[in-house]
Amino acid sequence: MNLRTKARHPLGRSAGTREAPPSLSDPVKVTAHTACRLPGLASTVALSEARDAYNRPFAFVTDPRTRFHTVVLECGPTMDTTNAPMDNGSWFDVCERWLTGQPAGAVGAALVTEALADTPARLRTKIALTYAATAGGTQPRRTDPQSAATLGARLPGLCASLQEAGVAAVPLTARELTVAARVAYDPSVAALLDRNDPSVGPKWPDVTPLSSRDLWDHFRHDGACSVSWVASRSPRDDMSPGLGTPLLALPGQIAAQRLTFLYRSANRQRRSGEDNLAPFAAVATATVRHVDDLPRAAVAKEGLAAAVRVRLRRAYGAQAGTFATGLPLGVTSADGIKPPQVIRATG
Repeated sequence: MNLRTKARHPLGRSAGTREAPPSLSDPVKVTAHTACRLPGLASTVALSEARDAYNRPFAFVTDPRTRFHTVVLECGPTMDTTNAPMDNGSWFDVCERWLTGQPAGAVGAALVTEALADTPARLRTKIALTYAATAGGTQPRRTDPQSAATLGARLPGLCASLQEAGVAAVPLTARELTVAARVAYDPSVAALLDRNDPSVGPKWPDVTPLSSRDLWDHFRHDGACSVSWVASRSPRDDMSPGLGTPLLALPGQIAAQRLTFLYRSANRQRRSGEDNLAPFAAVATATVRHVDDLPRAAVAKEGLAAAVRVRLRRAYGAQAGTFATGLPLGVTSADGIKPPQVIRATG
């Protein structure tokens, strides 16, 4: 195939025009959006957009304190050898195997799966990969355009390796990531936001709820209320993304369910100087539209967890931060979940 031919991605979006990967010294146009502050976090969250080596727009989220940059991939199962789609449990586990073996250079990651009552038959899954702005050692910190060039050069290979593993993946644009975060904080707007119409939808600062209250055992945000739980994980845990999919069931009173598996750098290959990613925590969130539905939603969630033998702990005193940690924004555990010992690896 001609390298300048536009290809269609399995998720239905154009792969863009294939071009030579940009040099890190090349000027890369970065469109910066106004930073916003999310409830429960100590710092603002900045959003930018650039183009990858295939000329596809991609968003990246920046933590201004650490200068970590996070890119987000929208994922879906490809067909297996019988031309039938993999079941949810199988392909979620494929994503985890890929995460713990593939993304060289990543300092953290999140596998985020969400179910919305408005579209109960479709699970939305995203992989967020976080990279440092430095190349390691004593090298100087990259500028945003240099970081964008580095991320843009990585993305085609990341998507191709996921495709080879059986997972279709495409980078999210700034608008798509904004819509995803906006809907998380206010599920009632989901039906109003047409993801395919760039003229309709929120700006990045609109993601922050107009009104929110971080309470001891739940989080109220705009027209919704949420409860979040955490679970410790270690490489020897039998809690896997595939086994956790029953936690995404939608009993009548729940507007949205989210299950996030968090990964961090683990020095497993010291001889080669490479860090693989290892699981260390999971976050589960249930969102309802009316505060009166919270008790039943909490009972339903804890019942689902007991049925699959997953031990969840309610994030008392840190509901807003835990909610934000469950989003595909690269939020670190130090920001989002307190106290840290709640989610430390048990192994």
